[in-house]
Amino acid sequence: LWYHYDLSRHAAEALLLSNGKDGSYLLRNSNEGPGCFALSVRSVTSRGGSAPWCTS
Repeated sequence: LWYHYDLSRHAAEALLLSNGKDGSYLLRNSNEGPGCFALSVRSVTSRGGSAPWCTS
């Protein structure tokens, strides 16, 4: 599954590092507020991170 409703940023990074391959990603709810999401991507060329955004 690529959408994880209740997953923290640290848990997302750990999941991608332990099970993911380069280019693996997951979408999760962000802590920014309702309607906000974060995309976490695994890449061998850069440190992982999350890109948050909100919908109206």
